[in-house]
Order: sequence, then structure tokens, then C-alpha cells
Amino acid sequence: MKVNFIHVCDTAFLSTSGNLNIIGIFESIFAPNLPVIHPRITIVANIEGEIGPHDFGVKIIDKQGKVINELRGNFVLDRLNRKFGIISAINSIRFEKEGVYSIELIIDSAKIGETEFEVRLVGQIS
Repeated sequence: MKVNFIHVCDTAFLSTSGNLNIIGIFESIFAPNLPVIHPRITIVANIEGEIGPHDFGVKIIDKQGKVINELRGNFVLDRLNRKFGIISAINSIRFEKEGVYSIELIIDSAKIGETEFEVRLVGQIS
């Protein structure tokens, strides 16, 4: 399996013509205080790989290794569709502490990609 991209953004959608629209890619969430509930995070990923059925998972993990959100599903790649896209919107996600959070992309029980974002208190410089 090959990861073409993983993005963290405000929102994403497919247009009527099938084009992927990604809005507001970010690397940091600025919070006035903690804990904070962020109104919406969208995770967008695209992979390509072997023909056949596959399982997938997307996890958001804090720096201590605690999974704070997880999505699971399955998909099938065939001769016409050798790519698979994920658009996962998470509403009202709660962050207890500041720091770096990882997003892991898992296909058929193997981690194949990862990206990060940071939750920071307003005015904090890392």
C-alpha cells in the first residue's frame, strides 16, 4: 500500500464532478484554555494498492499514546479503482492537554502513514 497524502483540515468534500476539495489545512489548534472542544476536524487521506478487500483504521493519538478518537471501516480496490479516499469529519472533539497529536493510518492491521498536529494555548510559542 502507498499513502498519497494525509491532511488535517477544517472540511473536505467531493464536488459533483468528483473533484476532492480540501479547505483549511492546518498544523495547529490554538486554544484559549484547556480542556478545549474543537468544533470540527476533518482527516483526508488517499491510498493506492493491491486489488481486493481491505480494512482500514484512522486513529488520533496523544503524546502519551492514548487513542482519543478512532474510525474503522473497509473498502475494496479493483482494476478500475486502484485508489481509496477517506474523508472523516470529527465534530466536537475534546483535547485535555496541549502538545503534539498523531494521526495514524492503518491498512490491514499495519500502520502505513502518519501525520501530526499540535494543540497550543493561545500566546504560547514552541
